[in-house]
Amino acid sequence: MSENETEDTSGDVGIPESNVEEATDEVALEEEGGAQGGGVSVKDVAKAIGEKVGDTSKSVWAMTKETLQKAEGKIKSSDIYADTEDEALSKIQEMIGENRFQEQVKQLKQKEEKKKAGKQRKSWFRGSKKDGEEVESTEEVTAEPNTEESKDDEHVELSNKWDFPWSPLAEFNVEIKDLLSAFCKWSREEVVDGDGEEASNLKFNISKAFRRLSSYANWMEKNCDKFSDPLTVESIAKPAQAFAMKLSHDGKDRLVWWLDVKKMNLKAISSKKITVFDSIRFAVWLTHFIMFDSKAQENGMLFIEDLMGIGFWKFWTTFPMEVGVQMDRLTIGVLPVKMKGAYVLNAGNLMKVLFAMMKPFMSKKMRQRMITIGPNQDHTVVVDELGGLEFIPVDCCGLAGTLEKDLLADLIPPAPEEENEDDAAGDGKDTGDQTVENAGLDNIEDENL
Repeated sequence: MSENETEDTSGDVGIPESNVEEATDEVALEEEGGAQGGGVSVKDVAKAIGEKVGDTSKSVWAMTKETLQKAEGKIKSSDIYADTEDEALSKIQEMIGENRFQEQVKQLKQKEEKKKAGKQRKSWFRGSKKDGEEVESTEEVTAEPNTEESKDDEHVELSNKWDFPWSPLAEFNVEIKDLLSAFCKWSREEVVDGDGEEASNLKFNISKAFRRLSSYANWMEKNCDKFSDPLTVESIAKPAQAFAMKLSHDGKDRLVWWLDVKKMNLKAISSKKITVFDSIRFAVWLTHFIMFDSKAQENGMLFIEDLMGIGFWKFWTTFPMEVGVQMDRLTIGVLPVKMKGAYVLNAGNLMKVLFAMMKPFMSKKMRQRMITIGPNQDHTVVVDELGGLEFIPVDCCGLAGTLEKDLLADLIPPAPEEENEDDAAGDGKDTGDQTVENAGLDNIEDENL
């Protein structure tokens, strides 16, 4: 296991109810959809986040913690820096070469050990008597190994993850160099002068970039079974239509990722018409689209989600949890794009509880950038942050945007007219007073990213 992939089993059995109760001290849970239909209880929340994800041994809570802790990447005293992008690319290629060699040596040793283990030998003792005393004699016999099992034991596939065979490079008309460049740009550390202004000289933290690149390569290798068929826009069209996500650029040339829950076809997603397999393929395609967006690389991205029309608890229990956790891991823990802010519109009390539970595992900067806005709050703060209605897609998140086409409009055809039924999409609003938290993103220092 590489240094950037530390095993965390502390949350594998879910979160203790006492921790949930602490997060609910200041929030009354009054949403619809509790276990008994009379509100969401502490036990409901603890049980939901304690569920195992897919065929893993980890809970939703454990994987969420791991993802949040990887959000910004660690900075270590031993990290290596570069002054220019060309120098950064050269150094990261050297690190890949060194790591490839080390991993191949390790894999070849494992292969040799398995070959030795395959040569099973049995010995037994045969008793004989000499001068009335029993004497033990030994005879070593080589057992005939099972041919098929022997082949399996001796075979060790050498990893080719550093060739990035599962990355959809051709789909986006890019090369490995472009992929590495995205991670180098993500690792830039902006020097701040005494007045708090960003200086023009940037440093590339190559060690930090390589740690995230390793997470990316490992994730793609671990999930390579999902990419035996190439990732193309045609292959992900149906899940893309069901999720109905949009992408745009704002007035500051940041990429904006839109998720309007009431536009999603939750019936198709929850009924497995759109499988977890297909959903994850779509998530991987979309994250690569974002990764190779030049404006996202330079200026980062915002995430905006609207929960109007469905209670958060209903959404939580309807949306496939494995898909949600993997999307979080891809976007927060693997994607080499700086998250400049996340707005959750029409957020209810349960959302605030979950956010309060996650806060201890976020950096101060990340906490400042997570902004919840309730149904009765002024949403124009989002419009102002983006630079005006012309940067907001039409009929998206209830913000009266005027942008006719988002970045995906010409790639993914609109879905056939099909309404989400009430039993899939939910029919209520979150309740409870809300607050707008830290709406001004401009004054947030970019310390580590």
